[in-house]
Amino acid sequence: MIQDAVAEFNLISNQFSAEYGHSTAGQFNIITKSGTNAYHGSAFYYGQNRHLNAMDNLTKAAIEAGDISEKPRFDYTRLGGTFGGPIQKDRLFFFGAYEYRTRGEAATGVTVISPTSAGMSTLNGLAANSEVRSILQQFPVASSPSDSVVVSGQTIPVGAVQYFAPDYENQHDFQINIDYNVGKHQLRGRVLYDRLRQPNLNPSLPLPQFTGDFAKDGR
Repeated sequence: MIQDAVAEFNLISNQFSAEYGHSTAGQFNIITKSGTNAYHGSAFYYGQNRHLNAMDNLTKAAIEAGDISEKPRFDYTRLGGTFGGPIQKDRLFFFGAYEYRTRGEAATGVTVISPTSAGMSTLNGLAANSEVRSILQQFPVASSPSDSVVVSGQTIPVGAVQYFAPDYENQHDFQINIDYNVGKHQLRGRVLYDRLRQPNLNPSLPLPQFTGDFAKDGR
């Protein structure tokens, strides 16, 4: 929900009326704004980043210990606006709101254990068919061995490989309200839409072929 589009907010925590008898816990009732006989609007911006935010104690300790060289990246922005007014005075009104939210943080380092080139050659020799060899080609290859595993009686040298997984999200929200007064009656129309995109990472193998995008669209 876009905060600047909210006109009233009400929380019912107990003693529900019959209108809310089908639900439990708290009931959140939100009424969004409507247009009026005068055109009106607003614009807003909220931002955070590592250059503006104070350094916390954990980050300060990590820099002093030499674990990191500077404050990790953190960029968070929310911006948007609202606009409403009359289509037909005293009868037909419109109201619209839009918000864009984006967050970007420092990439997360992930260390995985994978076969070396010699180990991969052995695994390819053990592969039952071309489909298995095609899957093996998708895995990373360690530059040097640090350990070994046994597969079908064969010793496979393995080593550590580090990858960095992106960490971000982008979301667009908008809504359109139409209100029509017909004598003692009112007709209301509401359209709300949100679009979220962020990485859907494999925690063990954050490589493009093992990950994807998390896409959520709500209407």
